[in-house]
Amino acid sequence: MDSQFVLERIHSDLKNATLGYALMTLMDHNDMGRGPRLVTQTINPRPINLKYAKNFKRSVRQKGLQNRKVENAIIVGVEKTWLEDSCLEPMHEGVYTKVVAWTKSQFRTEKAILFNGNHRLNYMKTEDPCRFTHFKYCIAKDNLEKCSKKEEKQQHKDVMDQAEKIIREQGVWLVRFIDLGESAQVYQILVHN
Repeated sequence: MDSQFVLERIHSDLKNATLGYALMTLMDHNDMGRGPRLVTQTINPRPINLKYAKNFKRSVRQKGLQNRKVENAIIVGVEKTWLEDSCLEPMHEGVYTKVVAWTKSQFRTEKAILFNGNHRLNYMKTEDPCRFTHFKYCIAKDNLEKCSKKEEKQQHKDVMDQAEKIIREQGVWLVRFIDLGESAQVYQILVHN
């Protein structure tokens, strides 16, 4: 297959499968417990390239994170019914502000597929300053599950609420959500080329 044709086909299929854009936390594997499990490295199974990761980190220091701009959006495949339509924005220039809202209160076995963005995801988990806030959140969550005193529980909940607020403001990345049902052709082209 001609590489130009393949690129045009992927672009066209992605455009048709795009549901919209919204910000999502990348500090963990399921949008702070709100979304489906994000499965990585199925489309692009290559490991993190350390040289690229180092250059990415340098770029962040020089230009800022650039995590809310469409040209840096990661692509995540989901079932269309999992997203609240009101949270999705169409493609536009400038900075995105809407945060993803999920239709289910709890996801058990559902999986979202990361089509691209392994290095950005890795950066957020290993280099972004919000990772320390996420660590505090995880400790408070663990302590909450272990404690029995009402007063202590409230202290842990307060820590979690404050940490989550910071993460939802600073630890997010713009996601281009695509419909897993409509993206089957894109998936096939990516896997076989």
